[in-house]
Amino acid sequence: NEDYAVCVAAGKCSEPQNTDSKTRTDYYSSPTFSKFPVLNVTWQDAVDYCEFVEKRLPAEAEWERAARGISGDRRYPWGNGTPKMDQMNISLVPGDTEMVNIYTGGYSPYGIADMMGNVAEWTADWYDAAWYAAGEQDNPQGPISGTEKVIRGGSFETPINELHVTLRDGMDPETYSNTVGFRCAMSIRESIGYELVDDGSENTMEFAYVKAGNDNGIFLLQEPGTGYD
Repeated sequence: NEDYAVCVAAGKCSEPQNTDSKTRTDYYSSPTFSKFPVLNVTWQDAVDYCEFVEKRLPAEAEWERAARGISGDRRYPWGNGTPKMDQMNISLVPGDTEMVNIYTGGYSPYGIADMMGNVAEWTADWYDAAWYAAGEQDNPQGPISGTEKVIRGGSFETPINELHVTLRDGMDPETYSNTVGFRCAMSIRESIGYELVDDGSENTMEFAYVKAGNDNGIFLLQEPGTGYD
């Protein structure tokens, strides 16, 4: 809520369509809920905020990878087994949103919190119930058109027996809900290796690795010839 309000104040985002939550009035503007997920925003509202912070909505496939890692047999971001109270906010307990990042037992393999429960999340892709079966298998980008956008992750209202890391649904991008929010993603180039000319010194490395994705562009992870990270 606090971060989203900065975008609204800058004139780049619209205020949430409703400032209440499921059980609380004045949810959006109250300092009590400043660290809680913003609600009642349309898909375009989410897009506008992500652009404001120089990011974007994640593709559905990116969202799932962030939630489950590379393991194909996880029911939840942290693994399997009956969820514990410190892992996610679900099944009407407490019956509304919670502060972000407090479910410390529920981190995904990449250390990301709240991928399950609390609020479902808008993604960039159009929704097609059969897309994963019929679409590309390698980094699928989703259909090129549709009537609904994909939401992932379930919310505090999702029954525990229905919640799993592959749960997906669609929602009209012009609508909003007190169970749906979003998170943003940033593109980053994979590390690449390049061969160095051996100058005969003992410290010459065979490969150096570079990575792109911040304001300064490409930077060395390890400088050739020094041995320092």
